[in-house]
Amino acid sequence: MGWLQDRMREDLELRGRRPQTIRLYLLAGRNLARFHRRSPSDLTEEDVRTYLVDLVRRVKPRTFNVYLSGIRFLYQVTLRRPEVVAHFKQAKFGVEAPIVLSGTEVERLLSGLKKEKYRVLLMLTYGAGLRIGEALRLEVTDVDAKRMMLIIRTTPRRPTPTTTCPRDDGHPRRPPPAAPPSCRSTG
Repeated sequence: MGWLQDRMREDLELRGRRPQTIRLYLLAGRNLARFHRRSPSDLTEEDVRTYLVDLVRRVKPRTFNVYLSGIRFLYQVTLRRPEVVAHFKQAKFGVEAPIVLSGTEVERLLSGLKKEKYRVLLMLTYGAGLRIGEALRLEVTDVDAKRMMLIIRTTPRRPTPTTTCPRDDGHPRRPPPAAPPSCRSTG
């Protein structure tokens, strides 16, 4: 892509895009050029469509959407040819239901851990419905033993939620009604 890639990188940086986004959008443009063995500036709407049809058959919907966003940026901003990508829509995908382990499976998993430190961390993570990042940021001061509550540190932009501590068996104390076994709350 040469000069076009440099120009696209500059456009992305001017708009404050994150390094990972820049890398993925540039990759989308390079793959489009490689597919047709021509510069994207020489491609028509039909050429882009041919590539996207091939792409949607080979990758998952989320990956397709990232590539499409990169190609849209290339044509709308860098090349100033929005009509080339105006008709293409994001791929739709269903929300996958989380996998919920049975009580027996939880017990088997916990009994397989040799070190008590890891067993306690896993019990706390699963029982309180924590995400990995939340579990890794836990500190001793985040545990309110009297009220059986945990303070969960997320990001500076989000409010700090709390949740109930799990019972000794790894299951939550009070799961919300009609919800999967998770005791996450936003209070």
